[in-house]
Amino acid sequence: MTTTTDTTYAQTLRRISNAIDALKPYWHDKDNVPVALSDELADAVMTAPPEHLSTFDQASPAAEVQELVQWAQNHTERRQHARFFELLKQLDSVDLDTPEHTELFMQAMRCAPERYLDAAVQVSEEFLPQATHVNEQGQPMYSVEQIAQHFGKPVEQVQDDVQRLIDDGHIAASSLHTGPVFPLQ
Repeated sequence: MTTTTDTTYAQTLRRISNAIDALKPYWHDKDNVPVALSDELADAVMTAPPEHLSTFDQASPAAEVQELVQWAQNHTERRQHARFFELLKQLDSVDLDTPEHTELFMQAMRCAPERYLDAAVQVSEEFLPQATHVNEQGQPMYSVEQIAQHFGKPVEQVQDDVQRLIDDGHIAASSLHTGPVFPLQ
């Protein structure tokens, strides 16, 4: 006789159903839902075998199941990266042009989920000057002069800003590119 620890469809459905039932008393007071109940529902959905969720679609409209899966993914991400989301809240209350904002932002980037790092790179590309050179890996490279001209700052201020980021431990001096650059064609 062989025993298996695979979750059956009925077990998956029962766990999700029980978690939803436990949350029902809080549907009108979503701000006071016990964290453990939200965690259980998110865990039930996230650990459900994909084939069970696709079968679950037959019992519920597909959009509702997809919405539940999206909620579970977001809830799990917020739980796994709680420090990042805490820092984002703090950033909202700090003036953009202060060293404190820079400090909070750099801390947030160090603990950010991958998708937020990717989004930050995309957003920053919109604010940077048009790249004229790349490094050996094809990544855009900018000179201090390009950055200064683009943002209307003196070169010395950009140099000081970079040095402050190094001194404050936000970037490593060794991360600054000092190798060859190649003009874009």
